[in-house]
Amino acid sequence: MLEYIPVRDLMRSDFAAVSTRMTVDHAASLMMEKDVPCLIVTKRSVPVGSLTERDVLEKVVAANLKPSQTIVKEVMRQGIVTTNPGTDIILAVRKMLRGSSEVIAVVENDKIVGILTKADLIRFSPTMMEISRELAKVKTAEDFGAFDETVPGYCEGCRERSDALVYHDGQYLCRDCRG
Repeated sequence: MLEYIPVRDLMRSDFAAVSTRMTVDHAASLMMEKDVPCLIVTKRSVPVGSLTERDVLEKVVAANLKPSQTIVKEVMRQGIVTTNPGTDIILAVRKMLRGSSEVIAVVENDKIVGILTKADLIRFSPTMMEISRELAKVKTAEDFGAFDETVPGYCEGCRERSDALVYHDGQYLCRDCRG
């Protein structure tokens, strides 16, 4: 089983924050300058939402609004999921999914210290899969105890995540794949 991986190991500290009162043209310029896919929107230094490239395209460009006359507050995503740098990455992903969020603000001592985006998680996924494969090669069913003991991970049959994999015919399988 994989060890605990803290958010700080995957978060990016190269983020940008903007005020709710900034115009969208300035916000978009900042995204390009910083080469970031989204901005954290703050009000009095407290994260209150986010603005993504997609938000600018859909809510400003496609709606034929003038970016120089549209303020971030009018088109931003309200609310933001937050976590701290020491949170396990699995818990952070669950928070992200529950909040239907593209980004998580990583906060420490009431200050934003980084962000974690879905793109960051996708970039990390191949590494996680390789680690899982290597562990599967090293560990055998005997390492986990009895053959009917369940372990969390990805099913080698359907590749879906399960909290109840069982070693069966040389593979770790979920209930559906075991038949």
